Amino acid sequence: MTQQDTASKKHSKAWWWAATIPALAVMVAASSSVLVHGYRPLSVHSIAQAGKQEPVEFSFDYQVDKDAVQRSATVELDILEKAERSEFSSAYADKNLMDPPELPGDTEVYKASVVWHADPENPLEGCEVGLRNAEGIEQPVRLVVSPQDAPVDFPAAFPNLCEPEGAEGPMAINPFELDANIIPEPSKRPEKWEMTYYFVTTVGFEPIELFVTWGAPHEVRLGTGS
Repeated sequence: MTQQDTASKKHSKAWWWAATIPALAVMVAASSSVLVHGYRPLSVHSIAQAGKQEPVEFSFDYQVDKDAVQRSATVELDILEKAERSEFSSAYADKNLMDPPELPGDTEVYKASVVWHADPENPLEGCEVGLRNAEGIEQPVRLVVSPQDAPVDFPAAFPNLCEPEGAEGPMAINPFELDANIIPEPSKRPEKWEMTYYFVTTVGFEPIELFVTWGAPHEVRLGTGS
């Protein structure tokens, strides 16, 4: 075997490894992605559903770290209607103590009022609320207010969408109460309260339901029709 043949084989081996390493990296990255997302339920298959002005009770079990958490309440969509832009602006200024954002001309405002009933000790923090149309397009809450809001020094940057501000119930997992020497504070939340949501949508958006969720696989769907 000549030195040229030996050098050629070494070069071929080096090229093979150079080509293989990126491929292995892609395979590892892909498999890691599957493992990371494999434990997350991406589909909704547990639904509590009702029409407008029809109460529906739900009880959803979630796993938070190593603890089981139950989210349970009765909710009812009392009102869903278009609102004047001036109403949204006024409510925004009152709640956030600042000038409201300027809304584009090709938008509309919807207002929804949801009545809640729950044991004051049931954790309901961290929910997501939105409007959804027949095509599955979702619109998030732009402003939330409640008649049961309590006075606070500063409005929350990320308000709780399912509880009155300043009158919240317990957290599912409160890191400040993990110490056995700390006595949990009693819930400030009443047994019945109302949340009013404002949505800014594109013109022509027609909602068919308001949804409430803490993540898949559970979801509350309140239809806009009876």
